[in-house]
Amino acid sequence: MSDRSKKPTERGYGGSEERPTEVDPNPYGRRKSEPIQVVSMKTPHEAPPEPGAPPQTPIVPRPKLRAISEITPLPHAQPRNLGYLAPPRDPAEVRSRQFRELVLWASVAVIVASIVALVIWFVAR
Repeated sequence: MSDRSKKPTERGYGGSEERPTEVDPNPYGRRKSEPIQVVSMKTPHEAPPEPGAPPQTPIVPRPKLRAISEITPLPHAQPRNLGYLAPPRDPAEVRSRQFRELVLWASVAVIVASIVALVIWFVAR
């Protein structure tokens, strides 16, 4: 290809005069690498261990055991000294217990009905 395959524009950009490209030897303002002064922010007790010494075991805090009643304070979770008396009736607990019993008996009825249907089907063949 030639030096210039198209004609230069008429606006004066890239005219016929050609200047050599100037290369900046230091384009980002960097200097030669010099040693960096480093100041340690560690406290004296965090000094690196000696080579060949066994590593220190970290200190792990012991867990604190708490009662479940401290975490979820429910009325029936709190122990009460009622002697021989029964605790007060909780209507929500009664409803949930009745619903669980209803689901259990409905499941048993479906299982028994399925077994009876299978027995009748096998006998009728």
